[in-house]
Amino acid sequence: MTRRKMICSCCMLIIIMIMNMFSFTVNAEEEITASKVVKDIKIGWNLGNQLDCAGTRIENVDVAYYERLHGTPPLNYTLIDMVKDAGFQAIRVPVTYYCHMDENFKIDVEWLEYIEEIVSYILAQDLYCIIDIHHDTGKTGWLRADYQNIEEQKVAVQWLWTQIATQFKDYDNHLIYEGFNEVLNNQSQWSHAGEESYVAMNILNQTFVDTVRACGGYNKTRCLIVNTYAASAEKEVMNNFVLPQDIIQDRLIVGIHNYQTTGIAKMFSNIYDTFISKGIPVIMGEFGIPNSNSMQARYSYVTEFVLNAKQYGIPCLWWDDSQTCANAYNVRNYSLINRRTLTWYFKDLATYMVGVAKS
Repeated sequence: MTRRKMICSCCMLIIIMIMNMFSFTVNAEEEITASKVVKDIKIGWNLGNQLDCAGTRIENVDVAYYERLHGTPPLNYTLIDMVKDAGFQAIRVPVTYYCHMDENFKIDVEWLEYIEEIVSYILAQDLYCIIDIHHDTGKTGWLRADYQNIEEQKVAVQWLWTQIATQFKDYDNHLIYEGFNEVLNNQSQWSHAGEESYVAMNILNQTFVDTVRACGGYNKTRCLIVNTYAASAEKEVMNNFVLPQDIIQDRLIVGIHNYQTTGIAKMFSNIYDTFISKGIPVIMGEFGIPNSNSMQARYSYVTEFVLNAKQYGIPCLWWDDSQTCANAYNVRNYSLINRRTLTWYFKDLATYMVGVAKS
C-alpha cells in the first residue's frame, strides 16, 4: 500500500469514526433520570378533577359521562395547548378508577384507552406527563394505608398498576407514574396517623415500584413518584417515610402536596433536610391558593412558594380543579382556565408563576 493510500485509508477511518460518534449522539435518547426530571420541570399544571369520576359505576355510558359529573365538559385538547403555550413544562393527569373497574379490579378497556389518548396528546406537545391513582385514595377512597389488611391492599395495587403499566409500557420516559394521590388510613387522619399507617404506606409504595418494574418496556427504567402518607410535608410523616428499593438508580421521586400559606420557608427547609440533602429528588405535585383571597395575596403566595421551591430544586404543579364559572370574579377555588369557553380566568397569574419558576 502506498503512503498516499495509507493516509487516505486512515482519514476515511477517522471520518467514519466521527460520523458514528455523531450519529450516536444525535440519535440516542438522553437518559431520563429522576434528577433530570426535577431539573427539567420548572413549573407544571394539574388537569384537576377532569377524570376524577364521581358516583357509582354505570353500565353502557361513554367516558364523557363521568367528566360531566364534575360539571366540566369533555376534555378539549385546546386546553392542553393553552397550558403549553403559557410555558408550563408538565401536566399531571389525576385519574380515578373505582367507577371503571369490576369487583376483581379489572379496568374498563374504554377508560384506559381514553386516558391513553390524553397522555399521547400531552407527550406529543413535548411535555412531561404524570398519571396517578387519584380519588381511589383519600377521605372517600377505598384504597387505604391499612396495616391490618395490607395483603388485600397489595393485591389491589398489583392488579391496578399491572394493567396501567402494561397499557403504557411502550411510551417513553417523559411519561411518569405517581403511585397514589393522598393515601389515608381507615380513620382518614391527615396528620399524626401512627406507625402502622406509615408502615402500610411504605409497603404500598414498594408494591407499586415492584409491580411497575415487572411490566416490561419503558417501565424498567421509568421515573416513578412515591408519595408520603397523605402526600404530607409534616415532619413526623416524612421521618417515617422509607424510599422503596429499586432495580435501577435515580428513578424515584418523592411526591408531596401542600397548600399552606404560612410557614412556607420552614416547610421547604424540612423537605430539604429530610430528602434532598440525602440525594433524593422531590416534586410538589399539588400547590395553589384559591381565588377567595385577594389577587395581591395570591401573587405574594406564588412568589414565596415557587421561589422557596426553586431554591431547593423542587418543581411545583399548580392544582387547577376545573370549576366552571361565568367569569373570574365568581371563581372561588384554584381554577385558572374556563374549560367551557377555553379562555383564561387568570392568565396573568399563570404567566407570573411561570416567570418566577424560570427566572
